[in-house]
Amino acid sequence: PLLAEHFLKIFSHKYEKNIRSLSESLIKRMSKYHWPGNIRELQHAMERAVIMSKNQVLDIQDFFNDSSGKPEQDALSLEEYNIEDMERILIRKALQKHNGNISKASAELGLTRSSLYRRMEKYGI
Repeated sequence: PLLAEHFLKIFSHKYEKNIRSLSESLIKRMSKYHWPGNIRELQHAMERAVIMSKNQVLDIQDFFNDSSGKPEQDALSLEEYNIEDMERILIRKALQKHNGNISKASAELGLTRSSLYRRMEKYGI
């Protein structure tokens, strides 16, 4: 829990999100998960959850996609994705979240509109 809260503070500040804490149910679920990717898997999963969350408290639905206890596939495990795959996933998620609004998606991703357009063209989005 201390490491997860450490990453929460880092990524909340980095992405300018007002996420204050982790729910008790999330902490319990995270404690039961094996974490085969160790600290890096936790770090990437926390970053993804912070980016995608709309709440002030991270909960299970922000972090886990089903009852299996595994983080979402888009948690960006280093074993399965390269940097371009991660960028493609984040762009798609930001666009979905903002219903295709380029200005809002680019702001959330920390990109200019033109940079987002170039990346969308690059990845065929």
